Amino acid sequence: MDDIHAFDRGDLERTTRRVQSFYDYWVQICGDRKMPTRRDFDPMAIPGHLPGILLVDVLGETETGFGIFRYRLAGNLEIEVRGFNPAGMLVQDAFIAKNAQDALDVYEYVRTRKCPLLTPVTYTTRYDVRIEEFCLFVPLSNNGTDVSQILVFSDEKPSR
Repeated sequence: MDDIHAFDRGDLERTTRRVQSFYDYWVQICGDRKMPTRRDFDPMAIPGHLPGILLVDVLGETETGFGIFRYRLAGNLEIEVRGFNPAGMLVQDAFIAKNAQDALDVYEYVRTRKCPLLTPVTYTTRYDVRIEEFCLFVPLSNNGTDVSQILVFSDEKPSR
């Protein structure tokens, strides 16, 4: 994916307040660690964000060393835009992106770099409505070293 680049806090200034507050919450639960654990994430701390959340498990690696990613849970907005609940499905089978490889590349970037990734996403809903949104991908770790899950928050770009 051509637009994957290192996360820059300045990139957040072009997003929504909700994306910024989600990032601030992630930084807060990181504390002095590079990545927080899933236990650190309290959904009730950011209830207004939950409809735009995805939680993705990192199941391991393929024979070539590429991550295997499966949706664990999806917020109501994520379910609505797909027309189905992707929970339990592999990312390549339930993604919203130009193609499966672009979707997988984003998750792989976060898994291998162990850092957040902010990316704009444009897609057409099942109702033929074009949507532009910001997606912030942040890593979670069970052991403090390896990415075990990726938490995603998406928020629609404001209309101009």
